[in-house]
Amino acid sequence: MAKADMRIPHGGSIGQKLTRVILITCGVSILMACTVLAAYDFFTFRTDLAKLLIQTGGTTGANSTAALSFGDADSAREILSSLGAQNNIVQACIFARDGTIFASYARPGSHPGSLPPSPSPDGIVSTAGHVALFQPIWLNGERIGTIYLDSDTQDLYKREWHLAEIALIAVFGSFVTAYLLAARLQRSISEPVRQLAETVSAVSLGKDYSIRATKSSEDEIGSLVDGFNVMLDRIHERERALQLARDDLEVRVSERTSELQKEIAERKHTEEELEERTAFFNSLIENSPIAIVAVGIDDIVQFCNPAFETMFRYRQADIIGKSLLKLITNSEVRSEVATNREDLWKGKVIHTVSKRARSDGSLVDVEAFSVPLGPSGHRTGAVMQYQDITKRKRAEEALLRAKEAAEAAPRASFWQI
Repeated sequence: MAKADMRIPHGGSIGQKLTRVILITCGVSILMACTVLAAYDFFTFRTDLAKLLIQTGGTTGANSTAALSFGDADSAREILSSLGAQNNIVQACIFARDGTIFASYARPGSHPGSLPPSPSPDGIVSTAGHVALFQPIWLNGERIGTIYLDSDTQDLYKREWHLAEIALIAVFGSFVTAYLLAARLQRSISEPVRQLAETVSAVSLGKDYSIRATKSSEDEIGSLVDGFNVMLDRIHERERALQLARDDLEVRVSERTSELQKEIAERKHTEEELEERTAFFNSLIENSPIAIVAVGIDDIVQFCNPAFETMFRYRQADIIGKSLLKLITNSEVRSEVATNREDLWKGKVIHTVSKRARSDGSLVDVEAFSVPLGPSGHRTGAVMQYQDITKRKRAEEALLRAKEAAEAAPRASFWQI
């Protein structure tokens, strides 16, 4: 079997997509881990800072009980100055029993804010960049004052910045390692898929269904390659069957085309004969001295020849689309025509000698033939023929008068004798 040699471009290939998926997954996982660790370290540091403040406040407050009891503010300030050993404490003060500031401390070189005018409720107060403590000072079970400690969080921010630098280095190193590993390991998935894509492209462009994909593994991709090759086998078989059918169809189409050409030639000849006959028939009607008119089942005129126009003194535009009964009848002959019309729609051929009205109201003697059109129950109309017999009627009347004169002459001679 032929093998596919066509190469597809690697831009946006499945290998690159797998590498990106692995890198994104690793990056998100590392980022989440770093975020969790940073958050844990942040809250742990603040918690430890709060515990340290509580411990420092307890120790300092216990050392200040004597100074508070004797009102020795200098001693209290000396005790507070010992807080300079802790760089995080910005300022501190001791409130007397009445809530006034008894002694205070500010870290040298710092620019602390103003001290609170009175003690707040006991506990830890966290603000932006500061953690403060209000803690009571007890002596023999009696509250004699309150100690206030204000600590900044610079150490926390330095610690977090240092951790961020370490995390950035770790993330970069992890990305490089993940990229190198993914670029190599993804080939076990992307390479068989790429080969299968090359085979698909070769089959699609070359229409060569004898090409088969190469199976390189026994996993799901291997099953996909087997299924693809089975599909190609079936398509190849169908293609051959289709080619045989196409060849047979071409022969049959050629035969049918010849038959159709013959039928078209015969039909064309028949149409030419029909056109000749139609032209002859139309010429015959147009030039016939007999008035001919065609009406529908509703008595509306559909056609009339020039002889009809001449006989009844109408123009064709005044006739087409009008009722024939109203055009050529008057009160004298309308009942007779209506009776004949009923017999006509029953299928009878009507032959009558009567009178018909012209457009000017004058009557003309005619011999009329009426023939129904269409089978019984499906009448479509009728054709009427009218022949002007005025001259014939006059000749008959003259002949009758001559005959009567000839018969009257012998009788007159007899009486004279």
